[in-house]
Amino acid sequence: AEFDLPVMLHSNITSKRERNPLYLVELEEPLRNHPHTRFIWAHAGTSMELHRHQEKLTFLHKTVSRLLDDYPNLYIDLSWTMLKPYLLDERGNADPAWVKLVERHPTRFVLGSDVVGRFGSLADGMAAFAPFLDALPERVAHQVARDNFLALLPRKRQDALR
Repeated sequence: AEFDLPVMLHSNITSKRERNPLYLVELEEPLRNHPHTRFIWAHAGTSMELHRHQEKLTFLHKTVSRLLDDYPNLYIDLSWTMLKPYLLDERGNADPAWVKLVERHPTRFVLGSDVVGRFGSLADGMAAFAPFLDALPERVAHQVARDNFLALLPRKRQDALR
């Protein structure tokens, strides 16, 4: 908060064996104790490792919804492990519940890639979000795809970009 820098939380919401938000306390403690610090939760606590053992975290939508309602300093990064089975169904259609959640909190979601080291597939990975963005109102889609991330940059950096 002192330097107006957001903090990236890159941790799972649960273990590969549990079917509940096992690590929710560890997530909520900094959100509650540091209300002036902005936190970005990488792919809402999902990961490929979790999905190898649990196809879909059935509690995720309800948990993310409550956290966004309770903590105005929380932002959600919608990177690749959020696409399926959360944002898009098996046919590639946007999930209406997630669309409504993003519409309810239009400034609190950002697109991410979670790509490290090799960036050749970045464009294709980001294009995979098109069906979800297309399901949002145009203004909200622009916020999620670009504007919300820029708003998270430190204010001095934002001023330089104008």
